Amino acid sequence: MLLRHPQILGTHRPLVRRQVAVAAVNKGFGAAESKQVAEPAAATAAPAADAAGAAEQASAAASQSKEDEIEALLRRRKNRKGKVEPKVKVESAVVDMATGKTPANAVGEAEGRVLQALAGFFGVLLTEGLLLAGAGFLPAEADSFIQDYLYPSFSPQMLLFLGMSSAYGLWKTGKLPGQQQMK
Repeated sequence: MLLRHPQILGTHRPLVRRQVAVAAVNKGFGAAESKQVAEPAAATAAPAADAAGAAEQASAAASQSKEDEIEALLRRRKNRKGKVEPKVKVESAVVDMATGKTPANAVGEAEGRVLQALAGFFGVLLTEGLLLAGAGFLPAEADSFIQDYLYPSFSPQMLLFLGMSSAYGLWKTGKLPGQQQMK
């Protein structure tokens, strides 16, 4: 659309207003990018009589480019459907044994036992934590037993679990001193 503002600019040259089309491109999981495409509504030398026709052409071109971008996005999305690939490849002897890709070996069996021990230890800590939290609602004998025996040992057990799970994580990632990355 052409506008004339001689009182503001001090000249009689027409101004060109640009329309900006914003297209949001979603790459999945909430990440969105925006592109701004500026299209002129009319040429600077176009007469005022053609301004309405030029504005219609520009809005039609902007809506057409939006539609093209949306169609391209839908085509891309349709092609990706069902092909979700993880960004991190998990290489684990336990996973390979469970899926039947490899037979059981000593490392896999040891890893399985460590995971079972960590899961059991977590269950014990969860139970103790719930007992400590609800000790005030239990009878006086149970409350005194929990305060005398479970309460003093809970924090050291939690630190032991944290240390064991951290050591397992470091072993799996190959970050222990003198250890090479597992393949």
